[in-house]
Amino acid sequence: MIEAMTTPSEVPPVPSARASGIWRMVLIVVSVQLVLIAAASVFFTAMGFANAGVGSCGGG
Repeated sequence: MIEAMTTPSEVPPVPSARASGIWRMVLIVVSVQLVLIAAASVFFTAMGFANAGVGSCGGG
């Protein structure tokens, strides 16, 4: 009976640790995506300014 009582107490930390790892990975992926979006936005804005004087980018 002692082993049966100790087994359920060991079960809850495993899913919480797994969920914590999943949330950590989700936060890392979202952070990386936001950084890439910001970098792309800055890059394409700079390219837009560079091309504005030339008249490219399909301007009428």
